[in-house]
Amino acid sequence: RQKFHPSKRYCYLLSKMIVNMKNTWMYHGAEHKVIETNYAGKDINLDNCKQAPRVSDNCGTMLASIMIFIYLIIFVFELVSGINIWSSIELTLGITISYELFRVKRSNILLKPVFKLGYFLQEKCFTKEPNEHQLAQAMLTFSILEGLETKELTLEDVNEVLSEANMLP
Repeated sequence: RQKFHPSKRYCYLLSKMIVNMKNTWMYHGAEHKVIETNYAGKDINLDNCKQAPRVSDNCGTMLASIMIFIYLIIFVFELVSGINIWSSIELTLGITISYELFRVKRSNILLKPVFKLGYFLQEKCFTKEPNEHQLAQAMLTFSILEGLETKELTLEDVNEVLSEANMLP
């Protein structure tokens, strides 16, 4: 019996993991579609959610793309100036600036290329088109969270809804 080289085993396991992650990215896309439908002021239903974009300005991927950009600037600043910022200060500074830029979103014209990176990463890597079941689960979750927020639902109501939807173990 022939043994696989460790690198071949690693590639095989990585390919299995990527296939399994596709399901996660589909749920991520469903979440975005429901949230974008809500932001548009439309009713949360299957037809409206199917038409909504799966790329969102409010995704953590957008924040991560801004952080990449900010840390690149900090790195270049350190190289050019010769000033070495302590790593804890650098981390705090990078996160703070990134978060504030994330909050202003598209209103800053200088950030357009950074947002294009975020859109690209969401479109190609971190979201996939969800199926109807995944959309239905995202819509149910959204309605539960909305009901809890508006105090229209209690935790007992949530347990009842989840058991009816066969979402409890």
